[in-house]
Amino acid sequence: MKKVVIRADSSLAIGSGHIVRCISLAKELKNLGWEVHFLTILYKGNFNYLIEKQNFQLKEFLINKNDSQDRELNDARISKNYINKINPDLIVLDNYSLGKVWEKYIKSDTYTLAVIDDFIDRKHICDFLINQNFFDNEKKIEKKFLRNSIQPLIGPKFSLIDSSYRDEKKALKKKSNSVKTILLFFGGVDPDNVTSKVLRALKDKNFDQYHFELVIGAENPNKNEILEIFKEKQNLTIHHQLKSMAEVIARSDIAICSGGSNTWERACLGLPSLVITLAKNQVSYSKKLDELGYIEWLGDFRDIDEKVIRTKVLSFIKNSKKRLMMSKLSMGIVDGYGSKRVIETITNPKKESSELEKKLKKLSKSKLKITILSDHNSWLNEEISKFVYRLNSNGQKVSWCHDKNEVNKSDVCFILSFTKIIPRETLSKSKNNLVVHESDLPKGKGMSPMTWQILDGKNNITVTIFEASEKIDNGDIYFKRNLTLEGHELINEWRKFQAKITFEMCLDFLINYPEIIEEKKEQTGKETFFKKRNQNDSELEKTKTLEELFPKLRVVDNEAYPAFFKMGKHKYTLKIERMELKK
Repeated sequence: MKKVVIRADSSLAIGSGHIVRCISLAKELKNLGWEVHFLTILYKGNFNYLIEKQNFQLKEFLINKNDSQDRELNDARISKNYINKINPDLIVLDNYSLGKVWEKYIKSDTYTLAVIDDFIDRKHICDFLINQNFFDNEKKIEKKFLRNSIQPLIGPKFSLIDSSYRDEKKALKKKSNSVKTILLFFGGVDPDNVTSKVLRALKDKNFDQYHFELVIGAENPNKNEILEIFKEKQNLTIHHQLKSMAEVIARSDIAICSGGSNTWERACLGLPSLVITLAKNQVSYSKKLDELGYIEWLGDFRDIDEKVIRTKVLSFIKNSKKRLMMSKLSMGIVDGYGSKRVIETITNPKKESSELEKKLKKLSKSKLKITILSDHNSWLNEEISKFVYRLNSNGQKVSWCHDKNEVNKSDVCFILSFTKIIPRETLSKSKNNLVVHESDLPKGKGMSPMTWQILDGKNNITVTIFEASEKIDNGDIYFKRNLTLEGHELINEWRKFQAKITFEMCLDFLINYPEIIEEKKEQTGKETFFKKRNQNDSELEKTKTLEELFPKLRVVDNEAYPAFFKMGKHKYTLKIERMELKK
């Protein structure tokens, strides 16, 4: 059995964050059959009971507070003695007080050393460096660590959150336009009592119509004051040290919270958030997330007063368009598989990068302003949000909108899954406007080209990227690619292939921009058009066999426009999913 030793601490001063995220990592390892050992200092107000609840091995120790000069080295000696007894395959360090001295003493060829650090400027001696925060220069940061033979795992895709968030995400309902429930959370301890400051700001009668879900840690030293502030209010529910916040985040409409690991938990479930930073390491990425529209940063807790909080919250509640876009963007940052992804990378470091990741590396030298325009209810939006994050974290400046009147001035505007005619005035805002269309233009102009071709029995689909014009699918062509299906894929499957080739073509254009402009060619040949589809096109002909109906069953959407047939005075819907045959 493989073994891991995790060195992390918690206390009233440190908080619970390090322990909580390490538990998420430990649970993934346990699922793979690993034996998990935690090594932690016995501080006052610790959260070690959370470790014991998971039935992990726990070793607590004391260290001389007065011996500050050799504190890190003494910690390393104690840790090394314990590590030698366990003989682990992996060491994980998550501790701001321990760094290069500890790592140098611990480092060994007999096991892997992975360090979790929210600061990017500290030097390390380790095999893997995990930093789950958002940066707009991920590739540059990665290169810095690679030069020192450290494998970097940078960005929210490596966020160490509990698996309950990815489970909750699968069943998540679309966020409402209105606000009824507001989540409040400022960490497991909140030593500066920011919770009370926010509660006082929300005692205003304007907030009587909303229900508040307040989450506080079991070790919160200000519980009595918090209860006193809202003792006469009936619209507050208090939760003490939840095992997971996934359910309360999922049912909330907005959040007023701190930065830290909870940022990525809220992002995973698309909860629009007003953020008050509590620590220095939360400020830089919160500012950047605010700038790019992922959150609204109210400021540091030391600099913000109750009146500002009250005004900002009321304004945020009124701005439904901002909140809905924030929700879509956030869900593209975190998918809930960060802990699993970290383990897979550490245990299989030579895994080859995806084609999309390879292309992003080529793009890293460019600094472009990019706009993406799509319909607000497009199926592609979930994938667009991930693409926006990849571009933003790669140093590009990306804006995303659903209204042609909100298009910003940019170098390149990608018009993806957008069904309205775009006027010259909008097109003129960008140097180039690109459309990705799934047909061999000029053949197959119009709506739903993938669907029509699958209905026609085609499995080899030509995809075209071209310059948009005021006429439908009529601009100059840059290049074409081929998308090959096997003939059994249902809509959710072939749409994944469609999204993948769409974004790969967008990246190919950006990588070769602006030189590629010289390669565009006019469309030649006879043009044909596909008509717009509607729900009636999902009707099944009762006289046909299943084999004859299968092309239509491949393109129906089980939720939006399911297959149906009429019998007598009734209409019956059918839903289809693919299952593998047992051998």
